[in-house]
Amino acid sequence: MLAAVLCGVWLAYGERAAFQLGRAVAVRLFSPLVLLLANAIVSRGPPRAAVVLPA
Repeated sequence: MLAAVLCGVWLAYGERAAFQLGRAVAVRLFSPLVLLLANAIVSRGPPRAAVVLPA
């Protein structure tokens, strides 16, 4: 009976908390990467035209 109650509590609250914790960790790990990539793309600017020198 105790095992059934513990499983019910886990399914009701523990699983949700575990997924919330996982999402928080993922955001914490990947947000600096997203900011770094966004900064790299913005700082490069538009592509420059190729300069062709006469031969």
